[in-house]
Amino acid sequence: TPAPEPPADPPTDAAVGVALTTSPDVDVVTFTGSTATGRKIMAAAGETIKKVFLELGGKSAMIVLDDADFNTCAMMAAFMICSHAGQGCAITTRLLVPRTHHDEIVGLVTNFLGMIKYGDPAEPDTYMGPLISETQRDKVHGIVARAVAAGATVVTGGNKVEGPGFFYEPTLLT
Repeated sequence: TPAPEPPADPPTDAAVGVALTTSPDVDVVTFTGSTATGRKIMAAAGETIKKVFLELGGKSAMIVLDDADFNTCAMMAAFMICSHAGQGCAITTRLLVPRTHHDEIVGLVTNFLGMIKYGDPAEPDTYMGPLISETQRDKVHGIVARAVAAGATVVTGGNKVEGPGFFYEPTLLT
């Protein structure tokens, strides 16, 4: 009897993407990520005239005006940034505030970030789960480091959390 063939290597991420975007059996492609990859997906999906939904690049800003309820804005900002561990293009990740209320709002956001429990998403009191991979956590850490090098101040967080999972502390930069 011949020896069994070894299992085939699993397809790469790129190969899976190509298969999904070019297959006539796929009607709709959604993608969240870089603009460069979005362009490739749009071009490939165009060959079979499939619907495409792309969420690319930027991060959204919450603009707080002088007459806003600062407590509510701070709470929403803190909890929104920690939704999905910040891994969504439409998640509000920047807060633009009146200069005259900067310190007050920073204090409120810091307080709310301190209330965010991160960890095992299966635990009922956990709000923020891990980042998708070690590579993504390293990328986030690099973004924070570059922001600090460019003059930002870490108010709270800014650290990788060691242990099982790819956690990063809820972080506020000013």
